Amino acid sequence: MNRSMRENIFTMIDTMISHKFAAALAALMLCVVFASDASAARPSDTVDTSGRFRIEAGGLAGVGFDRKWLANDTNGEPVLISGGGGVGLLLTLGYGLSKRFDIDFTAAKQTTVNKHTVIDGDAEFERKYLLATLKYKLPYSSGLDLFDGQVKLGAGVGYYYSSNLTFNVENLYTGETSSYSIDYMPALGYHLTAEFEAFMPNDWSVTLGTKLYQVTYEADDETYSGFYFDSTYDSMTDLEGLNGRGIDFMLTLGKYFW
Repeated sequence: MNRSMRENIFTMIDTMISHKFAAALAALMLCVVFASDASAARPSDTVDTSGRFRIEAGGLAGVGFDRKWLANDTNGEPVLISGGGGVGLLLTLGYGLSKRFDIDFTAAKQTTVNKHTVIDGDAEFERKYLLATLKYKLPYSSGLDLFDGQVKLGAGVGYYYSSNLTFNVENLYTGETSSYSIDYMPALGYHLTAEFEAFMPNDWSVTLGTKLYQVTYEADDETYSGFYFDSTYDSMTDLEGLNGRGIDFMLTLGKYFW
């Protein structure tokens, strides 16, 4: 890729940067461009994970692109919660379909939290999900005896379940606690991924990746109790539909078998 093409790509990204979702998508596109360059410049004939199983475990952290209003604090500032992002843990089982393609199945649990001391309250959105991802692999060589690896570019679908939002507020004078909770129905979403996997001795690997995703949650059941929450509060909020768009960053340790 020549210099003028690179300049055009960066100009396009600057134009799109005003919108978070478009900016994140542009970042993934940039990973594709530079990964292709890296693979072409440093071909590797030794990296081949076809026909091999892999187990990965690790953590993830990210940010959501949309936030919902929960309340105003004592200074009149809004307290918000997002349906995307947060921190969590994941476990992946992968299989090498060929030298160029992998199929991965991932189970994860992720939580978004907003602890707001001004109103002495906290909000939490917790969900679990299962992902199926088809990944295109670009093997590369580091030129060293260690740390050859591959770039993986993927797309897939997800099943999101056990999703719950809770908002608790405590009266600082009486100690009385109020609680608001919404259970969401299972939902389907989709995602794009970009990963850099480095191989280590004895079939171990370390992977650094990012995931851009879209999912929408619809309320199934809601409950509220206490001095703070009532039908008036329920009519003031728009939590029945929660947009779970976001971007996550992942770090995992993997082990290959057979």
